[in-house]
Amino acid sequence: MTMIPEKNSQARKVAKEVLDMLRSEYRRTHSASFSQLDNGRLLQRLLTLCTAAADVLAQDAVLLRLKSPIYVMGDIHGNIHDLEFFLSKLIAFDQLEYTANSFLFLGDYVDRGEASIPVAAILLALKCVSPGTLFLLRGNHETAQQNGNIQMYGSGSFKAQCLTRFGQQNGELLWQAFNHAFVQLPLAATIDGKIFCVHGGIPRVVPSNSGTDVRMELLSRPDFPRFHSLMPNPTDDALRLQARMIAQDLMWADPAESEVGLDDNGFGPNHCRGPSMIQFGSKAIDRFLQLSGCELIIRAHQVKQEGLRLSNQARVITVFTSSRYQDDNGAAAVFVAEGKLRFICCTADGAGASNQKQQQQQQQQQNAFAQAFGAVPIRV
Repeated sequence: MTMIPEKNSQARKVAKEVLDMLRSEYRRTHSASFSQLDNGRLLQRLLTLCTAAADVLAQDAVLLRLKSPIYVMGDIHGNIHDLEFFLSKLIAFDQLEYTANSFLFLGDYVDRGEASIPVAAILLALKCVSPGTLFLLRGNHETAQQNGNIQMYGSGSFKAQCLTRFGQQNGELLWQAFNHAFVQLPLAATIDGKIFCVHGGIPRVVPSNSGTDVRMELLSRPDFPRFHSLMPNPTDDALRLQARMIAQDLMWADPAESEVGLDDNGFGPNHCRGPSMIQFGSKAIDRFLQLSGCELIIRAHQVKQEGLRLSNQARVITVFTSSRYQDDNGAAAVFVAEGKLRFICCTADGAGASNQKQQQQQQQQQNAFAQAFGAVPIRV
């Protein structure tokens, strides 16, 4: 199913208005507050954008099949400074439509950072402007249960920021509108049929009646459910139960630090994340890569000091694109092209290495990544 031309044109129009408002204001002030914008006008544009974006996102499959060349970005978490830094460096002529490369964001656009509203709005708007160039996956924070948890995240909560900016009634309305769009986000992607991309991790084994592993088959189904909540529902049939477990694992799972405590399939409990959450080890990775035909996994979900980390014999790459999330961690992205990976790394807020020792350490880390893949590290 495709959007009718008139509806698509309307989505592009409002998206460009939102981009002009937010990005122009940021470039003028370099502030995350966007305090000079008129709240009434902004609210109406954002509500319209969320409706349009939900329609655009619904056209994407739950499992995207993408081609290189493509940039892969990790968690943003409301960090407008790093989002603008990467967009300004990587989008040709500041126009996504004229950029030869595609973009894949792995989720967690909101919460914790101070600018969750503009970050989410800019990404949804870019998707509406160029739906075949920019792709957005769903992270665990693109659920109302997470981004509505004011008790846990305080002023960093996405919902809290909506309420603070627009008031109780309008803020609640906008928060719900964003989450309506988030429900439509795809859960995973492959690049060139060789790289599996996801926010969290690989899903647990789902056997069929014949005993075959049907995880990829289920994920590829056009009727795979798009859940408002990952919480179990007593009305779920067998398909929805399996799909809900797959969705939870894709958004929440982590690579295991060791093989201790994992089951025969290579999965085990993830106590750091909470009840029913899992971690996956080498055996699980072996089986999933064989099942999917992929050679490696790129995922996000965990902060890393350099913005990147390789694990499980360099078969899992974790990328994180929000600096200063935890102390002075850097931000990174991965560029996939011509059968190679190129790693784009910067220190906190794109400011460059603060001292010679830090610069040398970062260069050594990037060289190690490059050697592992025959790839080229890029400094920005």
